[in-house]
Amino acid sequence: MILFNISYSQQYISLDSLQSNYTVKKYTLQTKELYGIDKTIELYNVYVLPHKLVLFTVLPNLEGNDNWKKLDVQVSKEDIYTKKQLENWIYKREPKNKDFGYGKIIKKVGKHYYASAANLIEVFNIENYPFPLVSSYGTINTMEKKVSINEMAALYTEIYTKRNPKLIFPMDVREADHIHYGDMNYNFRNYLSKEYKIGKNDVYQFWTFDGWWVIDGYNSQRGIDRFAYIPEKGIVGGSYDFYFAFLPKQMLNNKTHLPIADDKLWDNIMNEKIMIAKEIK
Repeated sequence: MILFNISYSQQYISLDSLQSNYTVKKYTLQTKELYGIDKTIELYNVYVLPHKLVLFTVLPNLEGNDNWKKLDVQVSKEDIYTKKQLENWIYKREPKNKDFGYGKIIKKVGKHYYASAANLIEVFNIENYPFPLVSSYGTINTMEKKVSINEMAALYTEIYTKRNPKLIFPMDVREADHIHYGDMNYNFRNYLSKEYKIGKNDVYQFWTFDGWWVIDGYNSQRGIDRFAYIPEKGIVGGSYDFYFAFLPKQMLNNKTHLPIADDKLWDNIMNEKIMIAKEIK
């Protein structure tokens, strides 16, 4: 089983170390309403700098109930990223290059280490600059002009699809054959969609313009494809469509109903549905 075989040798990122060295904001999401599967997602917002946020996501164990698996190998200090090593790793990563995998994040409970069943690591830059300045991929800019996914889909159809019917809106999960047209690369980034209140909190909701390019595998480049952001609190909600849109071959006999139906995912996308952390509600 590839999915939860996490005893192989790799360098780990320790939650305990993150919490000792940085400001960390933790939130919990429930997947039932959005995906029809009763699981939990853990978000760890790590501020490595005031304007640089790293989101560590512990994704659900789709074959069991626990998102953390006890390691059956010894973990030494050399196996864990130091603060300097981690920062070098972060600063070398482009925000568009998401890190998706298994067992990379660990935590210590008593005398034992536990590793994340599945994890996603994303780097965001926090900026505030107005139009006509354009945000780059991975930028959380609360001052940019708002555009919804519906508006982008209509514009894309007008500019690209009418010119070439093969150029289908890249976010349409119902289509299996997407063409990655080079002329549109600069459009792929995070967009501010709307602003609203939860309690006394000002919430900014973003979505990621990226496609379903991978046919037989995880489209992990999509990352947290829609998310809610609160200044100083971090990312407090979102969606992980890529994780629920694919059924790994080793899980064919699993009782979890995957993949989620394309029509359900498409409805989530076009209506910009997300999960909000129970800590914020």
